[in-house]
Amino acid sequence: MIDEIVVVGYGTTRREAKTGSITSVTADQLSEIPASSFDKMLAGKMAGVQITSATGQPGSNSNIRIRGTSSIYADNEPLYVVDGIPVMEMNNNRDTRFTNTGNSIAMINPNDIETITVLKDAASASVYGSRAANGVILITTKSGKEGKSRFTARVKYGISALANDNNFRVMTDEQLLSYQRQAVTNAGLNPDDPASGALYYRPASLLDDGTTDWMKHFTRLGQMQDYEINVSGDSGKTKYYNSLSYHINEGIFYGVEFKKMNARLNVDHELNNKLSTGTRINAGYMYSEDIPMQSLYYSNPSFAGMTILPWTAKYDENGNFNTNIPENSMTNPRATAAYDDQWEKQYIFNGNMYLEWKPLKGLSLKTTNAAELNFNEGRRYWSNEAHNYAAGYPTLQTMQTQYRLLTTSNTATYDGSVSKHTYRALVGQEANKRDYTLNYQMSRNLNPDIPHHVGGNETNDMEYDNETSTLLSYFGILDYNFDGRYYFQGSARYDGSSKFGKNNRWGLFYSIGASWNLHNEYFMKDMNWINLLKLRVSYGLNGNNNIRNYRQYGVYTSTTYNGITGLRPYTPANDDLSWEKTLPGILESIITS
Repeated sequence: MIDEIVVVGYGTTRREAKTGSITSVTADQLSEIPASSFDKMLAGKMAGVQITSATGQPGSNSNIRIRGTSSIYADNEPLYVVDGIPVMEMNNNRDTRFTNTGNSIAMINPNDIETITVLKDAASASVYGSRAANGVILITTKSGKEGKSRFTARVKYGISALANDNNFRVMTDEQLLSYQRQAVTNAGLNPDDPASGALYYRPASLLDDGTTDWMKHFTRLGQMQDYEINVSGDSGKTKYYNSLSYHINEGIFYGVEFKKMNARLNVDHELNNKLSTGTRINAGYMYSEDIPMQSLYYSNPSFAGMTILPWTAKYDENGNFNTNIPENSMTNPRATAAYDDQWEKQYIFNGNMYLEWKPLKGLSLKTTNAAELNFNEGRRYWSNEAHNYAAGYPTLQTMQTQYRLLTTSNTATYDGSVSKHTYRALVGQEANKRDYTLNYQMSRNLNPDIPHHVGGNETNDMEYDNETSTLLSYFGILDYNFDGRYYFQGSARYDGSSKFGKNNRWGLFYSIGASWNLHNEYFMKDMNWINLLKLRVSYGLNGNNNIRNYRQYGVYTSTTYNGITGLRPYTPANDDLSWEKTLPGILESIITS
């Protein structure tokens, strides 16, 4: 009967009782897909959900758009809610000046997930108010099942190769040389005369010493390994699910690697027939080693593989990777992968504990308190061995970031029924505080024997950031059902955010929705070829608060005037700064047979 139950905001509902646009996938639909993180597994699984990868590197964040892009200036990522608690955005590494990674959601082991539900419209998502304009993704992790204890060990192995479905390729060495010789001749020069200059001297003998397929030289067979053990069970009063996993993914380009290790502890315990408690804890470590794949950059092997000439030597006279490559700005991606550092380490903890009291039949009082911690360390090092430049090398960039999110969520729910009337009322309060700290440093002209920030280095740039934001919310939900035929739902949320101006600090967000299950009407009883026929309508208001902190304040910046250093106004104050708002509505009919 699990297919009949769908996770929604602050609770569950029967699938046929939905009044909003919701889609979900289960663990069985994801378990056999080889990927480093669950977001990659969702591609093509949900209508109205578009998933694209920013770099294609293992463990990197995905761009997820639910029913398109809703904002020009603010962020378009959906809100993620794990086991009932909103978590930090997927791309935690907001300052990506030299790293391509930062996918904290990748820390969740896909095999620990029971269901993933996407709330797509206002009727389903507006209970999350000022953060719901881009949709909401609800992730529910596994709990112990009734019966004997279960022990599972799982091992996966896979390989990957560079895909080329359309047989796209660059010219062969013979084709390119013939093309260039003809171009030189057309320009009135002789390609066999050294006096024509380096750009125009293209003798046929260039092919005599062998050539290189640079794209093949830059790629390899990628490998993925996945190891996992988990234990679960239900002793009557205690349900538990524990797992330990290790994942390593070696990319198809040299210098690309992703590793993660994580442990999960899920426990639910019934203290007595009215009181229960439980915890959800996930902790782990991730290591990402990458290369600049997101732009037309000389170290990008996809770019360099199409610009380095095939008759350019792979290795120099000493057998090292050749960096004397003028056509690619003296850069060889194989050398940068071998000698340069570009990595990020993440240490992540996400845990919550709840206490639920049921003093009366149908009444439930629940408090859930959570903490999320993310400590990142990144390093980017340009070495002398990989860069054929005279000035400024070696160069080192390092960055440390810390994210801390504390959340408390408290709800009171009453479920009841009278004859053919069924209803549910929920009221709640939620508050969170988010802190962010960044420490960045860059040094040039390092001693290659001491590639660190030490005294005597030429330090060019240092930066320290410290930010805090808070959100306080009050919300309510009312569900009503008559005889399994008519369903109504209303929700409202009142959000107060520190991100906005004093004149618009609070905002009200709401939705109403209704559905009519025609297949349960008496006049449809004889139409056995129809399993579900539903008419649904909804309307609501959602907000988007994904902007940087402190934009409501007037700030100053440093400047120099007539040789004197001082401060000048940089941006004016905006006491009216508020949320972006979306007003989606939907009217649709659904029929299945």
